[in-house]
Amino acid sequence: MRPSKILFLLALLSLPSFAGLGPDISRSQVPYNLCLLDFSEPSSESYSGICAGILINSTSILTAAHCIEREMPKTIRCGDDLQVVDFMPDSSSIHPQYQRDVTVNNVALPIFDIAVISLKSPVAMRPLELISFESAKEQTTENRKCGFFGFSQFMGKPKSSVDKESRGWAVSLEAMERVRNHKILQMRGLKAPGGLLQVGDSGGPLMCYKNGMWSLLGINSSRDFYARSNFMAIADMTFVNDAQAFGQIITLPTQEKQSFSRKHLNDEFKQVLKKIERLKLDTPLFSIQVQNIELALQSSQGPSKIKLALEKLEKDVIAFLLNQKNYALRLKPYSIIEIPSKPQKISIGDLNFNYFQIESFNPDKGTAIGRLRTIGPSNYFTCTGDLLCRSEVLEDVIVSISDFEIFKAEASRVFSQ
Repeated sequence: MRPSKILFLLALLSLPSFAGLGPDISRSQVPYNLCLLDFSEPSSESYSGICAGILINSTSILTAAHCIEREMPKTIRCGDDLQVVDFMPDSSSIHPQYQRDVTVNNVALPIFDIAVISLKSPVAMRPLELISFESAKEQTTENRKCGFFGFSQFMGKPKSSVDKESRGWAVSLEAMERVRNHKILQMRGLKAPGGLLQVGDSGGPLMCYKNGMWSLLGINSSRDFYARSNFMAIADMTFVNDAQAFGQIITLPTQEKQSFSRKHLNDEFKQVLKKIERLKLDTPLFSIQVQNIELALQSSQGPSKIKLALEKLEKDVIAFLLNQKNYALRLKPYSIIEIPSKPQKISIGDLNFNYFQIESFNPDKGTAIGRLRTIGPSNYFTCTGDLLCRSEVLEDVIVSISDFEIFKAEASRVFSQ
């Protein structure tokens, strides 16, 4: 047994009772098969969008479906030294029952949130066992140690300075339970912000260690910040076993693919519709767009055209709100902002709340200028490097229209608090 593994076991044996959350796990104890999915341009100096993944065989990486449903990573690195691997950017397999937002106990969660990316050529990997939640629970605490892994602390850091330290937290399966018809694992009662999944941890593995071997139990999916709770997608046995056995993309007939795609679009449309209805915008343009999308979803129209119509609706709603200077809008987590007086762009991080008051909007450039109020948390695990994490008000901030949420609040109320 490697010395690092012995140290890992000794550390876990001394874990305090911390509602399922143990100490962080260092890079030397992280599974060799871990992969970093980098969505930033290769020429970018800092990490601006990342997920994690795990090699399940020499030519297949398992990750979260929500990581790759919109775009594929620009670069993938795997193994102890995070070496670049050659993958097929146009070939991936998202679980056929994946849905992005399903309301479970008043929390919007993805279900069957797993996908496979294929590599062009085989890479070295170590044996990996796939284990069920029930089998893992049958083992005593002394015989099986578990943890989840990811790369959230890379966010905002310069690529040249990253020390290749992935993030891991030891966890107890006693704090986990199945939810939503056995499709999701929930870890409740986490007390430290660092124990919550963050951007960069998605797609990383939930694994257990026994007899010198790591076993794959699930994939990091989402979290509920207020309930201090993490959610992991169970690594579906059939889906993963098929990928392991054949080392290739799991394909579906075209008609079946379109059926699932239309279902996903229908779910996405319902979420957008809820946001628009919440805004109480009585605008004929939006009513017509909504009606046309509803008709398209009921017809045989191709999913790609429906997707374009849905994207246009979202963009038009946000543009309408940006023309209303008395409103404050929210930005998506890890949006990139620019301040003319600062030398480089800044990521807002995974903040609880952020409000942007519009001063001017340039539709031709697709940018807005205004002031931004950010509200905690101030001691978040990823608040290092080039990240904005403090609660403060910033002036003359430049933001891309694509980073805004469909949301509004009274600017005078937000900025007077």
